[in-house]
Amino acid sequence: MPNSFMIYSPRNLSEKLEILWGKIISSEGKVLFKCFRFILDLLTFPYLIGFYLFRLIQNLNSLKVSRPVISVGNITLGGTGKTSLTIYLAKKIEARGYKVAVLCTGYKGKRIGKVEGNNCLDIGDEPYLIRRNLKRGDVWLGRNRLRAAIEALSEGADVIILDDGMQYFRLRKDLEIAMLNALCPFGYGHLFPRGALREPLTGLKRADVIILNNADFDSNRFLIRKIVSEINPRALYLEANYKPRNLVNLYNGDILPLDWLKGKRIMGMAGIGFPWIFKGTLERLANEVVFIPFPDHHFYTTNELLALQEKAIRERCEALVVTEKDGVKIEGLLRRGLKMELPFYALSVQLEIEDEDKLWEKVDQILMPKDS
Repeated sequence: MPNSFMIYSPRNLSEKLEILWGKIISSEGKVLFKCFRFILDLLTFPYLIGFYLFRLIQNLNSLKVSRPVISVGNITLGGTGKTSLTIYLAKKIEARGYKVAVLCTGYKGKRIGKVEGNNCLDIGDEPYLIRRNLKRGDVWLGRNRLRAAIEALSEGADVIILDDGMQYFRLRKDLEIAMLNALCPFGYGHLFPRGALREPLTGLKRADVIILNNADFDSNRFLIRKIVSEINPRALYLEANYKPRNLVNLYNGDILPLDWLKGKRIMGMAGIGFPWIFKGTLERLANEVVFIPFPDHHFYTTNELLALQEKAIRERCEALVVTEKDGVKIEGLLRRGLKMELPFYALSVQLEIEDEDKLWEKVDQILMPKDS
């Protein structure tokens, strides 16, 4: 969790509380935060009871649909790379000739139903990014993913992918994939709200595949694997990392090679679950990085971008670089006439999974019978 946002000032109560909560659960602060952690500990019990009731009710009303359902989810709050994996799966399944429907809740999006149009503010950043990567498939928004699945199937979908679907039980799944973030795989060891666990770690027993993302960023990955294998020895366990591909100019879409960053001093920003991972990636590519973290799903304002540029100029930076998820929100402002003196890029990355053939063996086991 970021310690400060420098340029950024929380613009509403929920963002302020999110920042404070992140500091509390990650054991930052002194005596006062310890008192808060004690209170949050007491609240985990009613949360757990509520979760089990929610799961029971959804399981009682669950339905198996006629086409394969792949769930991509996690056991913690915060970023693990679910969206990247969803895009990775959807593109590869599309390349095999299937029409894919991706079902999202649409975080901060305003629409329900099939995504049409091209407004990131209405759709939400992650659904927008997924939609932009699909050729034939569709993205559906809404918390009632069962209804969305039925509608998608009526329009010819061959495969359903549930984005952030691990805690959705009304739709029965053919393949459950759980992602862990190597920097915080177990939600600080506590259930929400004391920690970032959405459910007890025993929930990993439901997973058919468990993927440790950002594996190269943590030296404890072998311990993580040991813990996971003790919880669920039957699951296929894989490791993944992001491989930078190129830079995308947010003004016009032009592509630059990564070598352009060599020897340069840049400003990096990231509004993702664990922004420091992006900082580490930039530090491997550029000479010096001035970095500013933002809350996950942050939507930038014109004034923020201008303030960021002023700081970048003062810091003698030669460019501003953001994640792809941030880029889809910023490019609209730039292309509608916002003038910036410095170049503005999104770093395009590709999720790389070790031993990915083993993952596709699992996927093929559910795709092939449906295609016969």
